[in-house]
Amino acid sequence: MGTLPRVARAALHRWEEPCISGTRGSGTVFFSGCPLGCVYCQNYALSHGGEGREVSVERLSGIFRQLEEQGAHNINLVNPTHFVPAIRKALLLRRPGVTVEDIYSLEGKHAACEDFVAFRAQTEIKYEGYIKKQLAQVERFKAAESKKLPPDIDYLSIRGLRTEAAQKLHRLRPESVGRASRVSGVSPADIAVLLVYLAEKYPSSAHGADTGTETEAAADEQ
Repeated sequence: MGTLPRVARAALHRWEEPCISGTRGSGTVFFSGCPLGCVYCQNYALSHGGEGREVSVERLSGIFRQLEEQGAHNINLVNPTHFVPAIRKALLLRRPGVTVEDIYSLEGKHAACEDFVAFRAQTEIKYEGYIKKQLAQVERFKAAESKKLPPDIDYLSIRGLRTEAAQKLHRLRPESVGRASRVSGVSPADIAVLLVYLAEKYPSSAHGADTGTETEAAADEQ
C-alpha cells in the first residue's frame, strides 16, 4: 500500500448497532488493506486483496462531505489505521481557513500541483454544497430555456417582477423563457418570478407550440 488512501467503498451503512446507524445510516468508508492480516476476515477482498482505488487527500475530504450531505449521522472509518496521516489531512481540510498548502506544509512540503489546481480543489471541497445547488439551478434554467411564453401574457401585472423587466418584456414580447432571460435589464430573479407565474397561471399549458416570428429581444441593449 502507498501513502495515499485506498478506498474500496463509501456509502450510508444502516446495519451497524442502532446507536451508530440511527435512522439515516452511518457514513461508512471502507479502506483497502489491514495491518492485522486476519485470515478469517469477512472483508477479505478488501483487507488482503487490495480491492479499491487510490484517492487524493482532497478527494477523500470530498467523500466525507458527500456522506454528510446524504444525511449520515457520523463518519465511520473501517480499517483506517495505515492511512491515518492522509485521513488527518482530509479532516483538517474541512476546517474553515485551512488550505491545500497548509495541509502539505504539515510535512514541510509544498503542494504537489499548480497553484490554480490547489485553489480549485480546496474551493470545490469547502463550497461543494453551494456549488451543487448552483449547478442544479443551471440545469433547471436549461430545462426552461425553450419554454414558450403565451403571446397574451400581461407582464405589467406579474407580482414580484421588477418594473424595468416588466416594461421591457411587455414591449419586446420574447417568444421563449430563454429569449426573455437574455433581454438587457432582466435578471435571473425576474426569470424565477416569471417561471413561478407561468406554473400558477398556465398549469396545463405546455407552451411548446410555435407562436410565430419573434422580435429579436436580445438585440435590445437599451
